Amino acid sequence: MDGKMKRRLNYDFFMEFLDGSLAGILNMVHNDTTLIMELRGNKVVIYYRGGALFTITNTGKGYEIYHNPAYWLPEKKYEELVTDPSPEECVKNVALYKHQMDYYRSINPELEAQCLLQLVLENNILPGKSKTTGDYFILDIEYAYKEQGGLNLRFDAIGLNWPSTSSDRRKRIDMGITFFEMKYYDGAMKGKAGIQKHISDYRAFIETKAYFDMCRDMEGVFWQKYHLGLIPAYMMPTNLDDKDANIIIDENKVDLAFLFANRDPDSTIAKAELSAAVEKYGKERTQDIYVANASDIGYVLFRYKDNGKGQGKADRYIRIADYVNL
Repeated sequence: MDGKMKRRLNYDFFMEFLDGSLAGILNMVHNDTTLIMELRGNKVVIYYRGGALFTITNTGKGYEIYHNPAYWLPEKKYEELVTDPSPEECVKNVALYKHQMDYYRSINPELEAQCLLQLVLENNILPGKSKTTGDYFILDIEYAYKEQGGLNLRFDAIGLNWPSTSSDRRKRIDMGITFFEMKYYDGAMKGKAGIQKHISDYRAFIETKAYFDMCRDMEGVFWQKYHLGLIPAYMMPTNLDDKDANIIIDENKVDLAFLFANRDPDSTIAKAELSAAVEKYGKERTQDIYVANASDIGYVLFRYKDNGKGQGKADRYIRIADYVNL
């Protein structure tokens, strides 16, 4: 696998968060539901309001922590803020770092990026022990892949399709993968980052060995996120143990889903772009491309409706060929 693609952490780096010098940062994330922690192979990124609050890099001889001073607007207000904080300084001064980011976001909102992080929080973190969880766990965000002289693509999120019915949650094999693309308002519907480009990238990527390797990597990402507490144990069946946290992804169970956030339903842009895609590829070749509906106006992704027999029907996702006719 291309090193730039790998998301699973190596064992020593993983253990630094679980039971080492970076455990305080992991505990900080656990105790603050505005933060999310994403695995990047040789890095870990702590996100806040759509930006990287801290980037922790495994150097091979230890680690380095970086905070981007671009968030210090209009000027650095606190002498405690540094670009290379220690783990202890990250924890001690996190409120100050976040305050600077809050100010920055008041000027540079980047609403789609903030919405994407809320998607992770709502599906992976926020549901309580007595709440219904959705049919997905978000394994990764901002997933990029680039070949020399070939594919150059990016997916907003990768979700593990694990239906929330009790019978399905007892399964550990034949998991599905969904690539998510979020479009906030009507922005970026067309052009180099538009709907048709995403569909073309998706169709090409799932035919590569890199996609097969990604599925194996994501199996490890799920295991690590579970043991790091980034996917809480209470979302799993009570009989889940360390061994059962191993899952198997069926790379043939894959699809692409668009998430349209806060767009005007009377706008014709999305339907026009999706209609053009159906015309280009044909209805049969777009059967695995959907527009996703959340739970009413929330962020939790429900794909299946229980039929009362522990089996679900995929009626919460609309195939694009049907969506354009709504």
